[in-house]
Amino acid sequence: MLLAELKTGEWSLVIANVALTGLDGPAFVTLRELATVPAADGGRVRVLYLVPELSSGQYIVQLEAARLPYVLRPYHLHDFLEKVSDLSLK
Repeated sequence: MLLAELKTGEWSLVIANVALTGLDGPAFVTLRELATVPAADGGRVRVLYLVPELSSGQYIVQLEAARLPYVLRPYHLHDFLEKVSDLSLK
């Protein structure tokens, strides 16, 4: 389902719950690849990962190593919107 939706090319931002995608599943791998394509090379999909605070330790290290943007859940709306705004400017 995810891949079929992404193929439509109508997405500029994907918000993914890393607890659901995991860090080694096909959804995470696909989103990571999309998130790392430079805009100059045709990359236009931005990915923001939601990380549950209670299990953040197992995810944050890998997300930061891959230089992928994330926000801890629960989050303040302002922090979330700031992250989305930052991604929109890239």
